[in-house]
Amino acid sequence: MAKLRIIMAMLRTKNQSFIITFSIMVYIKTAEKLLEIETSCEQYLIDLMRDNPLEKHRYILSI
Repeated sequence: MAKLRIIMAMLRTKNQSFIITFSIMVYIKTAEKLLEIETSCEQYLIDLMRDNPLEKHRYILSI
């Protein structure tokens, strides 16, 4: 909560360079999280197809 107050105070100063930097940081963190989710989904599908080789075509079509 304290971090949020500090961020809000910085935003209120209208320091444009901070806002741009903050936006970039949020974008990068979001992109990292999406990549992490995508990677875990891919790994899940790889494991699923390895464990059920006869069902491969069904999983590919369901994607």
